[in-house]
Amino acid sequence: MRKRNVSPDSALLLSSYPSLLLGLGGVLFYSQTLLGWWSPGGAGAALLATLASIALLAGLCFGVARFSELARATLAEAENGDERLAAKVLVALLAGFLLLAFLSALKPAHLVQEGDFVNYHLMLPKQHWLAGSWRPIEWSHFEYRTLLLDYALSYLWVGLPLLNKLPQFVFVLFLALKLWSFFRELGSARPHLTGLVAVLALFASRGVAVQVGTAMLDLPVIYFLVSLALGVLCFQKRRASGWLSLVFGIDLAAYLGHKSFGIVFFVTFLFGSEIMLRLLFRRSLLGFARNLRWRWVAVPVVALWGANLARSFYFAGDPLYPLALPLTRRFCDSSRLLSSRCEWIVQMAETIRSDAFAYGYGYGLKGLLKAFLILPLSIGGQSPVNNVFDYPLGLVWYLGWGTLLAAAAFSRKLRPAALFSGAIAVVFFGLWFMGSQQSRWLYPVLLLFAMTLAYFFQAILAGARGRRRAALLASTVAVLGCFVAVNGARVVRSQRWTLGCLGAECLKARAGYYADYTRPCPEAPLELDDVAERGYLNCRIYTRPAPAR
Repeated sequence: MRKRNVSPDSALLLSSYPSLLLGLGGVLFYSQTLLGWWSPGGAGAALLATLASIALLAGLCFGVARFSELARATLAEAENGDERLAAKVLVALLAGFLLLAFLSALKPAHLVQEGDFVNYHLMLPKQHWLAGSWRPIEWSHFEYRTLLLDYALSYLWVGLPLLNKLPQFVFVLFLALKLWSFFRELGSARPHLTGLVAVLALFASRGVAVQVGTAMLDLPVIYFLVSLALGVLCFQKRRASGWLSLVFGIDLAAYLGHKSFGIVFFVTFLFGSEIMLRLLFRRSLLGFARNLRWRWVAVPVVALWGANLARSFYFAGDPLYPLALPLTRRFCDSSRLLSSRCEWIVQMAETIRSDAFAYGYGYGLKGLLKAFLILPLSIGGQSPVNNVFDYPLGLVWYLGWGTLLAAAAFSRKLRPAALFSGAIAVVFFGLWFMGSQQSRWLYPVLLLFAMTLAYFFQAILAGARGRRRAALLASTVAVLGCFVAVNGARVVRSQRWTLGCLGAECLKARAGYYADYTRPCPEAPLELDDVAERGYLNCRIYTRPAPAR
């Protein structure tokens, strides 16, 4: 039987399956909240559960098939026995780690930080599904912020009876697959082996591995960043179809809308990259723009991200709430729409901003040096995954900076790429340091380090011969294998206590509270004194005092 060839556009569209999931979810959620066609226990609920089950099962099947395809291509491109052996070990290592992530996603929440998923990411969309309305839920300040991922993925969470984390795993799986295939579009000498090294270098970072298999949404955000970068590479070479332009628009809307400051990060990154590319390579990052069909891109950007901005502006006076606090104050002074809630909205914005700047060691030169040195380590924390920066990043932080410095100092061939990558890393680190010093906002830097390490590995491998080649392969396998294995062991250790325990009960026992997201919450908020005493969310069932933030 003759094998059917798959066009590059079809392959790229298939590898963007999570983006299509998010686009479908946006349509379903807005249809529900605007038209109110879904009701608990009715035919709409059964249809939603069926769609969610099919979508997740299809994502897992597509992901496994794509993994097998990339694994075969990686083994096929090996030039000798040493490369083939190294490729086999690395493929097995990645397969084992992803299997561990899948098993972890089937288990209940095990980190304190996953309480945010239940109390915020899952429960707020659930309340909208129950109410059939898009109006803000008055007792939660999160309602005035951009929540695109929460809303658009909610059908995968509320459509199934499980407290499930499988949608997050699907995004992590396709993040690995997209990064694996990224270097083929980049034109690397051994694209599949190089991409495999990049994936494992990313998972070798403790700050990334701690979220693999959990309910948190920071890694899905990194998926959208990788998908955007891959789209830019592809569309510099060929014209995008309407469907691919639509997917690019979904990725762009998702990355811009994942947090209030998403637009700040994206514009700064785009502007800095353009300057560095022009200075170092005499190229432009924006050359791909002429190959995109911008009408198709604009549809999801306006319909998804734009809708959230308009909603935040309408109800809080600030499209990027709580960044522009003066706008909220001015809006409250001139508007009667939320006159009874203005004091609370302003107070919550002030609280969010003060909490966001409570991480780290301050903003002077001493704080900068201390942050740079201690970020990878678990120092000053209350548990193995909590420190003053939220998560320790791991030794890949040191390895990435060291590689850039060594390449810039000793290799004329690699110096431009090292300078470019280093400049972008410095820009991101500067943005992070001047804002909320939570280590997860540095995931783009870790992604950049993983890609840079893989690129330098490929360049050195191309010029190495004999024993030098064997030594490079062996050391790469040993370092990545050690880091990934240790991170995997930490995941197993952290979840031992969850065996035989249901999700909500486990989270209640671990964190001391959880939201009863299965029923509607009171529409009227608690008094401001109760809000200040209980924290951000007021529709919770407490079994003991909540842990101090």
